[in-house]
Amino acid sequence: MRSRHIAVALLTALFLFTASAQTPPPPAKSKVRKLLELTGAGALGVQMMDGMIENFKATMPGVPEEFWTSFRGKVKPDTLIDLVIPIYEKHLSEADLDALIEFYSSPAGRRFVEKQPLILADTMEAGRTWGENLAKDVIEELKKKGYSKE
Repeated sequence: MRSRHIAVALLTALFLFTASAQTPPPPAKSKVRKLLELTGAGALGVQMMDGMIENFKATMPGVPEEFWTSFRGKVKPDTLIDLVIPIYEKHLSEADLDALIEFYSSPAGRRFVEKQPLILADTMEAGRTWGENLAKDVIEELKKKGYSKE
């Protein structure tokens, strides 16, 4: 009888150890999708894609506008969202997702999402200006040091 109690105790301990050693399941895909919807990730992806198309148009002026309109119609933001869901699941806990969903559902979070495309556009412009100025500084410095042929 005593050996039976020991066996039951060992099995119980083994079960509890195994259960506690298992990693928690990844956050629910639906929570990640909700967060991405709240943050406007799909719209930002479309904004980036539209910018790329404008760059293509500038480098390929002979391509008719109908091609770009047709191509643009084939691109679906959900494809990008499906690609990034596993990344969010990898890096964020379910508690993180819950807190982020709460924030982006708040008035401040909604305002941030509303202003984010403008912030992104202004940030890209600032980055472009910064890069141009940095390039000028490099060229001037190279000239001063005698490394430039100009």
